Amino acid sequence: MNTTELSVKEIVQALWENGTADSIYNFCYETEVTHAEADYIENDGFGCERLEEVDSEAESYNPKETEKIKIDVENYIDNNFEGDFFDKVNAETLIKEVTDDSGNEVELGSNIVTKLDIESTIQRMLDDLCSLFGGFTVMGGEKLYPELGDNPWEHPKTIYLEISSPDVKLEDLNSDWIDDEYCLVE
Repeated sequence: MNTTELSVKEIVQALWENGTADSIYNFCYETEVTHAEADYIENDGFGCERLEEVDSEAESYNPKETEKIKIDVENYIDNNFEGDFFDKVNAETLIKEVTDDSGNEVELGSNIVTKLDIESTIQRMLDDLCSLFGGFTVMGGEKLYPELGDNPWEHPKTIYLEISSPDVKLEDLNSDWIDDEYCLVE
């Protein structure tokens, strides 16, 4: 039985071109913040969509009350998205981290690996990328709460970006990638 060869470079290119990168870049989520935080994010930050009508001029307005906002991740990761993507998702990392069923490192062109092993490695790379983005701030806590400190990464009120990595199967990237085992090549 011949095992199908699969190029690690083609896998990475497919992750970039076939929707995976787009699903991360276009990810959005809802979160609850105070009115004051929403005001800051909307006006002085990278923006948000306010999901509730809030009248800051009303007598009953309390900046400490909460509201739901929608965050578009692209506004926060746009500047170096391609560089960040390929720093975490690349052929070198893929080949270095994928192991065969015995847990041995794979050498290009010589080891057979399962589709599941490849998909697990892809998932780890995407998780690492999304973890990087999870360290980006939506609003440094020192902006509205300077009395609690001036370092946004140590500030208890800092709001960080939330992003989930997509679940990717090889056949999502290429409808021909349906075999159970592959021999990885450059």
